[in-house]
Amino acid sequence: MDHTTEKKTDDPVGWSTCTTVLPWIDKWLAGATGRATPLLIGISSPQGGGKTTLTRNLVTALASRGIRAVAMSLDDFYLPHADLVALAAANPENRLVHGRGLPGTHDVGLLVRTLEQLQHGPFPVNVPVYDKSAHGGQGDRSPDPAVVAEPVRVVLLEGWMLGFRAPRTANGEVDVSGVPVSLLDEYGSANVCAVAGAPLDAYGAVHAMLDHFVHLTPRSVQVVYAWRAQQEQELRAARGAGMSDDQVRAFVGRYMPLYELCVPVLLRERLWGPSGEEAAGAGKVHLRILVDDARRIEKVETVD
Repeated sequence: MDHTTEKKTDDPVGWSTCTTVLPWIDKWLAGATGRATPLLIGISSPQGGGKTTLTRNLVTALASRGIRAVAMSLDDFYLPHADLVALAAANPENRLVHGRGLPGTHDVGLLVRTLEQLQHGPFPVNVPVYDKSAHGGQGDRSPDPAVVAEPVRVVLLEGWMLGFRAPRTANGEVDVSGVPVSLLDEYGSANVCAVAGAPLDAYGAVHAMLDHFVHLTPRSVQVVYAWRAQQEQELRAARGAGMSDDQVRAFVGRYMPLYELCVPVLLRERLWGPSGEEAAGAGKVHLRILVDDARRIEKVETVD
């Protein structure tokens, strides 16, 4: 069941999204008075959906209130370049893992350990930084991590596939029936199942650690093409370099099987299962923010 808590019509994404989420964080912090460990809040949205801007603004807004927060990105936990090359070589027929981005290309164990250290110490904590410009744009882990010197009250973790779970058939296999045939033909049904099986399941350890979850989502994932193209157009204008629209379509296309497979699950189910079940994360809030194609907020609702 969804409970609509607020509606907006003409607020552009950015600070308006921050001011929408901030009262929820205030409420969650008030409910965690005396807690020794920081709140872990996950923020998910498609590429270009505003999650990085939101986390940056939230850190700034919380700091202005004297609340220490740190923002982390799933992107910074990609495997080192050599491991990505080895992964691609071990899967020559699966283009979904030829390069960073999809399930199996992150060091989930490192992410879990980093979150645990931010919760319990010791400090300082080294948070990985991924240099996407390394190796001609293939990327690599930077030798210079971000350093969190002392405990914080809020940890914000953002990622395009944070919260993703694959639908399953009655016998437990990945159910790709909702993925367009054109995508299955292009990338291979078996390849989609391969990344959406055990590699995607591994991120469940991260989801279980989250205290609350914010999902920014458009009405259709097809808008991701336009959002990413807009980002690249802005890069070309500012730096003189960026992907062409055709290159954007090819780049985003590799992510579409997971969007088509997993976003519907996230739109109909609470991240931790039905509320009220202690084992499924009782007291945790799954907050959904629906936005239009211009990233203006249309509706805010909690998911039961």
